[in-house]
Amino acid sequence: MSMQSLVDVQWGEALHENALLNTGLRSDLPVRWSSDEQYETEGKTTITFSFIGKTSILGYGDDVNEIIKPTHDFTLKQKNDIRKIFDNLESYVNVKFKEVTDSETVGTIRIGFNTITDEQGNFRPGIYATADPPSTEARAGDIWFN
Repeated sequence: MSMQSLVDVQWGEALHENALLNTGLRSDLPVRWSSDEQYETEGKTTITFSFIGKTSILGYGDDVNEIIKPTHDFTLKQKNDIRKIFDNLESYVNVKFKEVTDSETVGTIRIGFNTITDEQGNFRPGIYATADPPSTEARAGDIWFN
């Protein structure tokens, strides 16, 4: 489980900014992750990320409470492409993304491969990826590719 915590923020006046906010599970106020205190970056919020592998431990089940079994490991090229995405995002937002190993402590954002199903456990063609928004749940921030 990630060691990152949540902080409440206020709704803004710009719709494009509010579209990025999520109320999480704690209140009606939107939330965001606080900076990871282990990796302080002066003036920026630090958010960790890690790559889920076939041997990663998740600590939660899917929507029908079945154990999630990651289906593939990332190739070096895939990892490098995702790292470039995070580097690019840093130029637009006041966030520093820090890669960590997916082991006992994992990234706040975890990225992996899994067979994605709907809420009833049925495979649906055309679903290419899914993600969980910031919250206090273990699955918060996880991104799954089909």
